[in-house]
Amino acid sequence: MPKLNIGRKIKQQMSKRGWTEEMLQLVYLNPGKTEKTRDKRYNMDGTRKDDPATVYYRSDGAYIVCNDITGDVVQVSDINDPNWIEKQY
Repeated sequence: MPKLNIGRKIKQQMSKRGWTEEMLQLVYLNPGKTEKTRDKRYNMDGTRKDDPATVYYRSDGAYIVCNDITGDVVQVSDINDPNWIEKQY
């Protein structure tokens, strides 16, 4: 399991969406459940990644998505929005 890598974009979104770095670490190390997915973010050249990733859920359904190779946090759900819909990563 790689170390979490929290990039600038996610750092900017975290507090707005109700997360702290400690909360990210907690769900990463002790999830309520996990689900396999793919990291489909864009590369600098416009192509898309296709790396393995995992969704780490808390028991209340809040989640983070992490790239399994790099440890990059790809997405954080919005804990403050009860109508939050999972996005494609």
